[in-house]
Amino acid sequence: DPAPGVPGATAGWVGKPQIDDSGAVAFEGFLTGSGINGSNDLILWYGQPGALEVVAREGSQVPGLPVGGVYDDWEVTYTMGSDGTFAIGAILIGPGVVPGVNDKALLIGRVGLLQPVIRAGDQAPLLPPGVVISPEGTFFAEFADDGRYMPAFLLTGPGIDGTNDVVFYAVDAGVWHHLARTGDQAPGCPPGVKF
Repeated sequence: DPAPGVPGATAGWVGKPQIDDSGAVAFEGFLTGSGINGSNDLILWYGQPGALEVVAREGSQVPGLPVGGVYDDWEVTYTMGSDGTFAIGAILIGPGVVPGVNDKALLIGRVGLLQPVIRAGDQAPLLPPGVVISPEGTFFAEFADDGRYMPAFLLTGPGIDGTNDVVFYAVDAGVWHHLARTGDQAPGCPPGVKF
């Protein structure tokens, strides 16, 4: 079929859809056609049948980044909340992007309103100075029905090793809350039993 939002392109493959409470669907695809190659063929659509919009496309500008900061890919897949809010673990290229340092970001938002909420190399919320979000982890988030979301990250920095390097957060209206971290005491378990 003709690719919605990409004049002259064709949908060469479409992935498994997700559906929100309004009945709108989201799904990934790969494009084919003139000018389409491995740098711009991955795409994410969302909308009601017959009214699909482009959420993100490989090679396009990433919201909230300097001009030229574009999607190189996104990790694993996207997630979508029941209200049509997206979480995308974006892999980045462009000005100021250093591979293996700050080349990943978690974007949250509705179509046209996606914004990075945290990026590899950023200070990890609620943790000591110098403990940062590692680029080695997979950037993703799961949504609750009320709009809150839960991201998880690998950590790096002073005092971080394999016993305490994974953290889960809950984010509510932009406020970050600590949920759990490897090395934490496991609730309801005897003292010394830890995640």
